[in-house]
Amino acid sequence: MSQWTHMVGAIQCHWTEEEAIERLGKPVLWNDTKKRGIKYGTPEWSDYYENVWSAAFDKFEKGEGIPMGSEGSVDWYFSKTNDDPSCLGMGGMIAIQGDLRDFGGDYDIKKTIDWFVRAAKGARFATLTIKDEWSTKYINVTISWGTVIITTDIGDPDYEND
Repeated sequence: MSQWTHMVGAIQCHWTEEEAIERLGKPVLWNDTKKRGIKYGTPEWSDYYENVWSAAFDKFEKGEGIPMGSEGSVDWYFSKTNDDPSCLGMGGMIAIQGDLRDFGGDYDIKKTIDWFVRAAKGARFATLTIKDEWSTKYINVTISWGTVIITTDIGDPDYEND
């Protein structure tokens, strides 16, 4: 049976999309090879697997890259909301979501929190909720102007949402 960990979050920032890629890492998604027209077993597939997929796993294991499960990484989307430098609301928003397979436990969750705190450094506001299916806990990470707050909600075992 697979272990799944789910994440959803947002970062309010004043970065460009290029800076967001540098901070968060480029997502590596399950259908990347299909979308690129790379067929399994070809030299192109081996090259892509070694230099993109395996490299992303290795970077996360070293504590440097985007969280990766066995079917790909967390995904994120950048939206430029206002590029008027005279406006205090200038900046963008990054939406984060992920359903990571064969991922979870204290080790992976700790590295994910470290990744998020490092990626969101200097953001106006950032939040990430993590739910490991093998745990009753929800972990919430909130960052506001450099202050990091991590809370754990054990949840109500009697609550059921049909």
